[in-house]
Amino acid sequence: MKSKAIRSFSWLSVLVGLTLAGCGSPSSPSGNSSGPIGSVINGTVMSASSAPASGVRVSMTGTGQSSTTNALGRFRIMNVPMGQSQMTLQQGGMNATVTMQPIGSGQMVQMTVQMTAAGTAQVTSDTRSSMPRFDGYVVSVDQVAQTLTLQGNQVVRVDANTVWYDDNDDDSLQSLAQVAAAIAAGQKVEAEGYGVADANGVILAMQIEAEVDDDNDSDDDD
Repeated sequence: MKSKAIRSFSWLSVLVGLTLAGCGSPSSPSGNSSGPIGSVINGTVMSASSAPASGVRVSMTGTGQSSTTNALGRFRIMNVPMGQSQMTLQQGGMNATVTMQPIGSGQMVQMTVQMTAAGTAQVTSDTRSSMPRFDGYVVSVDQVAQTLTLQGNQVVRVDANTVWYDDNDDDSLQSLAQVAAAIAAGQKVEAEGYGVADANGVILAMQIEAEVDDDNDSDDDD
């Protein structure tokens, strides 16, 4: 595969990137030059009585991204663009705006939001870390489990929300089925990207770039 960083191309990221153009270009977690990549917010909403609050709609202000808390008060919002600093909590007649530290590039955010009897809410805990990345040759593909295994036994899972990066190269693959077909045809496929790791170390890919590794690629880095 030609050496290049994974780049986010969602219109949300582009919009935020243009808004922050005068603030300098952030670097990706890999240290390569690229635009900002989306982040993930894993949160828990607690009620005024400090019990998990279910059925609360959590929305990122101005993006259209939202999630509803489950029975444990938990929610997850994927691909949050860099610079976001506000979210809205809605339940029944409550409509509270929460301000948080601006979201960075490629962050894994764990937070707790506390609701109050007065109908307001605030962030009571906020921890952040870099999002795990993957990069390697594909050894096998399981289209039923929607996973691919890389050298070193790293398992990567894709779903309907996974973004397949397309650099308009003839070697780019745009689905798990295409990767499986290339492997079945005896071609070498390299995959790289970033996502969310579960307790077993399996990475749910938020963005992935898969490409057939032609022999000429090592001589063509332009």
